[in-house]
Amino acid sequence: MKFKRTHLELIKMSAKEEQTTRGFLKALLISPRGTLATDGYRMVRLENRNRTKFKPFFISRRAAQNVIGLLNRMKPANREASLEIERNKDRFKVTIGTENTKESVGMTGDVLSLNFSLPGFDSVLPKSEPRYRILISANTIKKMADTLRACGAADSDYGSKVIEFFFWGKEDPFYAFTYTNNKERLEFIAMPYADKRDFIEFVPPKPWFTDNES
Repeated sequence: MKFKRTHLELIKMSAKEEQTTRGFLKALLISPRGTLATDGYRMVRLENRNRTKFKPFFISRRAAQNVIGLLNRMKPANREASLEIERNKDRFKVTIGTENTKESVGMTGDVLSLNFSLPGFDSVLPKSEPRYRILISANTIKKMADTLRACGAADSDYGSKVIEFFFWGKEDPFYAFTYTNNKERLEFIAMPYADKRDFIEFVPPKPWFTDNES
């Protein structure tokens, strides 16, 4: 299976600690459709267009972080190179290289078997059609996240902070606020993308957990 390092970056969304009431993964799920990570509260999935047919499996959090660290130590031109993963029973090998260079690095790490039923993450979404859709640019979300982190409002001693969002209409400014660790109010006002369509087009996500799915 060939993919980019962005698939490994999803490990940031995996669980650091075990959950008792929610489905979680302390690893990356590698499947023909792409990669998946969840900490039990949030889930992220990234499609892989270079599909091949194989049985889904897990790569441990530590192994994924080791590959990212290896990439960061490589030449800048190779940090975004394609990765090729090969599985042999309970081990995997990652080969890194580009067409323009002979530099290629292989490594092995632990593989966790897909030997239990994963929670039905797709069933978490309501079966009915969504009632609202508001378009917010990824750049706006990134700048908000960077500001929250810089102001000490992303986390606290009691866990993740809560941000309150207020929406008036799909083309009106939205307002959000939270508090920093110094109990200072941090506020955001931003414009959504203009949405001229009168209908909500929603395609339900497909399950990614079937064996040998191509």
